[in-house]
Amino acid sequence: MRFASYMVPALLLPAVWLAGFLLKKRIGVTRLPAAEIEGQWRLLFALFLLWFALFLAVAAGAPLNRGGAAAIVVCWIVYAATNLLLA
Repeated sequence: MRFASYMVPALLLPAVWLAGFLLKKRIGVTRLPAAEIEGQWRLLFALFLLWFALFLAVAAGAPLNRGGAAAIVVCWIVYAATNLLLA
């Protein structure tokens, strides 16, 4: 358990650096910091709603496992995006 609590953030750090490098051009934008944070919260809330909808679908008995590889890929992409946004 301790391994995961230290390794997951450590493994996410290169992804955060990569995102910072790719978004370097956005740093010079004259947008107010509060507006930037509000946009990030809107994105995080949208991702939360997506995960909540998936939870409700599974709780209702929807066979999401029949979605195949595409469903698995979408779930992992949303999971990674949520973790990067929180980081």
